Amino acid sequence: MLKKLKKKLKRYLKDLVRKKTIA
Repeated sequence: MLKKLKKKLKRYLKDLVRKKTIA
């Protein structure tokens, strides 16, 4: 369960960074 959460968090962070760069 923890591994899944970590993966989700990493994905979320990546998406956030991408949005920030685009904005």
